[in-house]
Amino acid sequence: MSPLIKPEQRDVFDMGIHAFDAYSFTFDNFKFYKPQTPYTHVRYGTSTGIRDDNVFAGTLSRTFAKNLTVNVDYKRFNQVGEFNHDRSRNTNFAVGFEKSHWKNRFKTHLIYTYNQYLREENGGIQSDANLLLNNNVQSSRLSTPIFTELAGSKLKSWGVLLNSDLALFKGGDSLSRLSSDKGLHLGYEISYKKDDGLYYDTQINSSIDSAYYRNLNTDSRGIRNSYYHNNFKNTVYLSAIGKENSSSGQADYLKAGLSYERHLLKYQPTDSSFSVLKLIADGQWDLPGIAGISASGYYVLNSLTPIYNIEGRASGKINKILDAEVWLNVRNLPPGFLYQHLNLNSVKVYNTNGDNIFTTYFGGKVFIPFINLGVSLHQNIITNYTYFDNNYKMQQVGGATSITGVQAKYDLKLGVFHLDNDVLWQATTTTQVRIPTWATTHAVYLEAKFFKKKLLINAGVDVRYLSAFDRQGYSPVILNFYNADGANSSSMFTYDAFISYKIRLLRGFVRVDNINNIYDKKAQYQIDRYPIDKFAIKFGFDWIFNN
Repeated sequence: MSPLIKPEQRDVFDMGIHAFDAYSFTFDNFKFYKPQTPYTHVRYGTSTGIRDDNVFAGTLSRTFAKNLTVNVDYKRFNQVGEFNHDRSRNTNFAVGFEKSHWKNRFKTHLIYTYNQYLREENGGIQSDANLLLNNNVQSSRLSTPIFTELAGSKLKSWGVLLNSDLALFKGGDSLSRLSSDKGLHLGYEISYKKDDGLYYDTQINSSIDSAYYRNLNTDSRGIRNSYYHNNFKNTVYLSAIGKENSSSGQADYLKAGLSYERHLLKYQPTDSSFSVLKLIADGQWDLPGIAGISASGYYVLNSLTPIYNIEGRASGKINKILDAEVWLNVRNLPPGFLYQHLNLNSVKVYNTNGDNIFTTYFGGKVFIPFINLGVSLHQNIITNYTYFDNNYKMQQVGGATSITGVQAKYDLKLGVFHLDNDVLWQATTTTQVRIPTWATTHAVYLEAKFFKKKLLINAGVDVRYLSAFDRQGYSPVILNFYNADGANSSSMFTYDAFISYKIRLLRGFVRVDNINNIYDKKAQYQIDRYPIDKFAIKFGFDWIFNN
C-alpha cells in the first residue's frame, strides 16, 4: 500500500480501527452495475512456500425481468504465515438488489454487507538475530521466538440498508434510458450496522508477557479486550437529478437531507447509548469533456462543539493536452473511541477525553497525456494530531502539524519497452508522524502481441524502495498501530520478476516475490517486529465472463 498520507474515511462516531478499510465492503463503496448481459468477474491467486496464501474474489451482476438487478461481491483470503501462530483468514461478502417500479418513478435498493477478519496473533518476533546464522544462511522462521502463542483477534461487521427513492416530478421522456431519473426526488433510507472486535490471550505468565502488555491489566488466566457497537440510522432527503451523461453514465444532481443515528456501545464494564443528528448534502455538476465539480459533507446539529466534514473537487480538461484536478477537505472530528478508552478484562485501564482533530487537506494534480506525466501535491494541516505512544496510550500533538507530499508518475514507452515510474516525496513538521521521505516504485518490462494481436504478454521486473524511517508497531491489544520506541529504522529495497498474459477477457500472471531475499538474508520491515514475507512464487488469473 502507498505510504502517501491522506485523511481516512470516517463518520462522526468512529471506533478508531482503520487497518482493514481497504478490504471491507461498505454501503458507500458497494457498486451497482446494470449490465445488458450477465456479468461475472473471477480472480484467484496463490503462492508457494511456507506462507501458503491464497485469495479468491468474485463479482456477479445480472439484470432480470421486471427491472430487477442483482449484484454480488465476495472475497476470501487465507494465509498460514511464515512464523508460528501467524495464520489469517478474511471473508468479505456483499449483495445488492435494485428494483424499479411505476415506469422508473419509484426505485428501491437493498444492500447487505459482511466482513470478518480472523487472525492468530503472535505479537511479532522478539528479535531477528537468529534469522541469520553462520555464512549468512537463513534459519527457519518457524524457530524464531515470538511474543504470544495463545492469542488471537477477531473483527466482524455486518449491516443492511434499504433505500426508497420516489420521483415527485419527472423530466424529459420517461421512456428514455438516459433521462429516466431526471427530475425532483424524495428519498428515505434506513440502515442497521453491527460491528464487534475482540483480542484475547489465554496465557500470560512470564516477564516477556508483562513487557509486551506494558504492565497493564494482566492476569495469569489471560487478557481480553472486546467491544460491541450497533448503529441504527434513518435518513430523509430531497434530490434534483439532471440528464445522464451518455459517456460517463453519471448525471448532475444536488441532494440535501437530515440523518438521525442511534448508537449503542457495549464496552465492559459499562454500556452507553447516544444519538447523532446530521445535516447532509451532496452534489455534482459535469460539463462533458471539459470540466466538473463535486462536493459533499455533513454538519452535526446536536453537538455542543462544531463537528463537520466537508469536501469538494473540481476538474478540467483541455482537449488531449492537459487534465487537471484540485480538491479540498476540511473537517473537525473527535478522536476514535478506542483512542480514548481502554478496558481489559472488563476493567477500565484508562479513560480520557481528547480534543477534536481539525484537519485541512488540499492539493491538486495535473496530467499531460502527450508525455504520460502526472504530478500531484498533497498538503495536510492537522491540529491535535493523534497517535498511540509506546505504552499504548493516546497522545496528541499540540498546535498544527504539517504533512506535505509531492508525487510524480511517468510512464515511458519505446516500442515494446516500457518503464513505469512512481516517485513520492513527503515531509512533516513532527517526528510523531512516521513516514519515509522517499518512496519509489518502478516497473521495467517488455510488452508484445502475438497470434494476430490476440495474445498480449508482459515480462519484466518491479522494484520498490523506501528511505530510512522509524517504523510504527502494531499492537493487537488495542487493535491499532502505535509509535514504538527503538523501532527498526532502516531503508527497504525489494524487487520482483513477473510475466503476465491477456487473451481477450482472461488475464494471468506468474510472479517471483522478493528475489533479493535469495542473497540478502537480513529481515526487512514495513511494520516494526513484523518482517515482510521472504522469497516466494505467486501465480493467478483474472477472468471476465460477459454473456
